[in-house]
Amino acid sequence: MKANRFYRVVRAIVIPLLHMFFPYKITGKENVPAEGPVLLVSNHVSDFDPAFIVCGLNRKITYLGKKELFRFRILKWFFSNLGVIPVDRGGTDMHAMRASLSVLKEGGVLGIFPQGHRYKKDDNRDIENGASLLALK
Repeated sequence: MKANRFYRVVRAIVIPLLHMFFPYKITGKENVPAEGPVLLVSNHVSDFDPAFIVCGLNRKITYLGKKELFRFRILKWFFSNLGVIPVDRGGTDMHAMRASLSVLKEGGVLGIFPQGHRYKKDDNRDIENGASLLALK
């Protein structure tokens, strides 16, 4: 899946800003295939996690994001143009599941945070089963 112009512009702006304010080092990106479907599963400890991951890969990442991100018109426009798939975390969201499978069938990269929320150090909640279900499909 190719990144649209908006995704590329936002990425071009965010990369230098993250490097300037939060110097980071990327390791392991050689383990992500250059093409073909990829299910990218990560812990979620900060609001910046999606941005850091996007900046670390040269492929467009389509993320699953909580539907609450789409509450306000400007945020809905922003996240929709980045290709974020809204997901209802309260139950089985078949629309999000179909959209996720479509990304993978088209050879894209699907980013998912299996806890379904930001993870705190002493948080012992179970992870959601969406990532494993997508991997099995």
